[in-house]
Amino acid sequence: MSESSPLEVHVIASGSKGNCTVIKKGNSVILHDVGISCRRIVNGLKELHIDMAQVEGIFISHEHSDHIAGLQQLLKRFDIPVYTKQGTWREIQDKLIVPKNQLIELTKGSLTLGNLIVEPFAVSHDPIGINVFAGKDKATVVTDTGVVSDSILRRMDDTTLLVLEANYDPHMLRFGPYQPFLKQRVASDEGHLSNE
Repeated sequence: MSESSPLEVHVIASGSKGNCTVIKKGNSVILHDVGISCRRIVNGLKELHIDMAQVEGIFISHEHSDHIAGLQQLLKRFDIPVYTKQGTWREIQDKLIVPKNQLIELTKGSLTLGNLIVEPFAVSHDPIGINVFAGKDKATVVTDTGVVSDSILRRMDDTTLLVLEANYDPHMLRFGPYQPFLKQRVASDEGHLSNE
């Protein structure tokens, strides 16, 4: 069953109010960011006919609340390893009460979680994006980057399924209500990609 099943990507939530992406192959599931409530995540997985027991790991791109809001409650209820960079974990511990023993620090190279092989990589704005391999398929998740560099483009080579965050209109940003410093940050290489 798992060998012949397709690699699936489902975005449960995306945006400034919360982010959570599900990547699945057969009975193996990982989550990329958990920036919505534990209840919404569990219910979102149920709608996809996924049980929390199938979740092999949670990958946290960075420590902003729209990427970690559900983490504390998830880790209270479920024994799931959390993969992120050491600096991101320190920042998370400043904001949330989370068990240190559930952290697995990301380093260079790949991890095998059930039917999925995961390779983290750096993006411009915040620490990580991920490539997920399953058989001939490859999914790439890139959020919170202000530029698509050559190294990110190389990570997208041969991608079957791509989640790429682009979240503002340059005209609306320029003439919108944000303070000048925020407009500058959003449009910078350390900000976000525009819809263009």
